Amino acid sequence: MKTLLIFIFTSALIVGISFYLLNKYSKAPNELTQYTSQNILKFPDATNWKTKNNRNICISGSGTCIRPTIITFGSQKDWGEIYSFYKGRMQESHWKTNSSILTSIPTSIVFTNDVNCRAELLSYKPIESVIQKPQNNQFKFSVACP
Repeated sequence: MKTLLIFIFTSALIVGISFYLLNKYSKAPNELTQYTSQNILKFPDATNWKTKNNRNICISGSGTCIRPTIITFGSQKDWGEIYSFYKGRMQESHWKTNSSILTSIPTSIVFTNDVNCRAELLSYKPIESVIQKPQNNQFKFSVACP
């Protein structure tokens, strides 16, 4: 019984310290990242378009930690149509990519712009899909600027 109480107390202490450190030292993406992500063209057939500014802690002391903004959305369209749409439309908006279709459509596409922002688009399966299959295909942008 005494061992169980010590284990519970130690676990609670570790969780409490972790929560405190995460709240105190984690930071949101920089303003350029947030602004850039707001200007990503929304797919016309998108459902559940959600933008989330992930907070994280940077451990490296070099100052090169980049925090991304994540955009998730669903669509009845398949990955090939999403890929083709964004490959054309992002380039019209001054984003560059070196992605090309050789034998099959790549599993992700990475765009960069003139201020070194990076936007990666990919198809993904959310954790919730293990319990209940989503009605739409799910896609995710990860946008980060230095």
